[in-house]
Amino acid sequence: MTALLLERDRKRLSAIIAIVRPKHSLEARLDALNETDRAQYDRYVERMSAFIADNDIDPDGDPGNAYAMTLRGYGPQLTRAIAAALFGETPKVLLIDTDDTAARRYMEFCDEQR
Repeated sequence: MTALLLERDRKRLSAIIAIVRPKHSLEARLDALNETDRAQYDRYVERMSAFIADNDIDPDGDPGNAYAMTLRGYGPQLTRAIAAALFGETPKVLLIDTDDTAARRYMEFCDEQR
């Protein structure tokens, strides 16, 4: 009887976790990382926080400089493997793709992220 109760409770707990943390959520993807990748991600978060603290205000006193710098390729970067594990592969749009094909590829990418 105890084993059945534990199995039932385990199933309920799994169902609750699935509601609170859907399998495509960032938190669930972080939990799926191995120890090494998770340590690298945590280090990235620390480095990015320091980068933002050091660079967010531009020389004119305006905020948002750190974001602009990351768009230009400055600042800490996640490894490609960890970024793909967390956010999925970046959609590839070919130069020969029509607008409709490019839109379809992007929508497929968005659907995969849900």
